[in-house]
Amino acid sequence: MLKTHYLNYRHVSSDEKLIAKAELLATQYREAKQQLRKNNRDFATAFNVILTNVEVYQAYDGYCLNIPTDNNLFSGKTKRNATYTTEIRDALRWLIAEGYLEKATGLTRPNSP
Repeated sequence: MLKTHYLNYRHVSSDEKLIAKAELLATQYREAKQQLRKNNRDFATAFNVILTNVEVYQAYDGYCLNIPTDNNLFSGKTKRNATYTTEIRDALRWLIAEGYLEKATGLTRPNSP
């Protein structure tokens, strides 16, 4: 049976090492995008949320994170709530593209007994 948790968008760590890693990833993300205009979007917090969830839900110890990345959840009229930011969505997609996270598809919930 697959052990999985949903990503909690309200989890933010105050651990200095995790914050430093989140800021490093945000810098790498910005450099990879090579945008001509200044981008004021808060990717450090987005990476903090993702790294905190990986730590809290023990994603390195055999657990999986169920992370919906559908555009409708993060913007527009169907946005779930304020914690669902496009920065988190974009950071997740970049982490998957760069190989930091592995995307597994076709996961379903087990049936209730």
